[in-house]
Amino acid sequence: MEHNLKQSLEKLKHCNELDACMIALLYKIPCILHCENRVGIKLLTMLLIEDFSNAQRRTIMAHIASEREKIIAFAEKIQEIFNNQILGDEDSPAQWRLPMYEQGENVGIICLDNNRIRKIIDNFQLLIQASISDPTRLTQFSYCIPQYQMGMEILRQREEFTDDKVKQYQEHIDQWYQTWLKLYGWEGCTNYTHMLSSAHIAEYMFKWKNMYRFSQQGWENFNHVFSTFYFQRTNHGGRRHGGAAKSKLLRIGRWLQRRMLWMVGVGTELFSSNDNDADDC
Repeated sequence: MEHNLKQSLEKLKHCNELDACMIALLYKIPCILHCENRVGIKLLTMLLIEDFSNAQRRTIMAHIASEREKIIAFAEKIQEIFNNQILGDEDSPAQWRLPMYEQGENVGIICLDNNRIRKIIDNFQLLIQASISDPTRLTQFSYCIPQYQMGMEILRQREEFTDDKVKQYQEHIDQWYQTWLKLYGWEGCTNYTHMLSSAHIAEYMFKWKNMYRFSQQGWENFNHVFSTFYFQRTNHGGRRHGGAAKSKLLRIGRWLQRRMLWMVGVGTELFSSNDNDADDC
């Protein structure tokens, strides 16, 4: 009974210290890289869905009679803007292709890295002018997208936020979201648009003063380096040959060890001499 009583008292003491018994949401910091990427993809997807609908209703590409040919012509026009003006230029065009469902009646699932999405959002006006014919919606787009751009520029800055800077950021986001909601309603919303519009991100900005240091850009870049090393510098594993095992993990493990030693500052001492065999480290 005494043992049980001590356990119960310890549990009560633990529960009374809220900081010790739970992880506050303010310590679950979102990555602004993924936020910017997902919201940018949502903005682009909603615009392209509307564009396909406008092509089918003849509000754009009205000079083409066949609905199928009209959609193909519109897709080629969008791809030309992407490849020759946004992601590339006339001298060095990109090779991006607009994803479409097999039936070809609508845009497919878009997957783009954050650098490309940022370029697209920065040049969003080119897509708006090429696809929106309604003057009211054209005005709404032309107003809200720059507000979003200015808000995200503040969010990803590397300097410490002042309170006035956070308020300025939220004003831009509010102006963007209120107009965006008029354009697409709840269909244009995701969990990240909710975090932006409800000022959840602003709370983190007030608390931590900088969001860039918590983003996962470095991990994403390392992921790319890691996969490149695997495909180009290892034998991808396989069966034994001549009594020796083919192990992709052994090569990667040695590389990760060397990389870690370089990063902590002892790589020069260990690897600068030709007497040391790097594979033995």
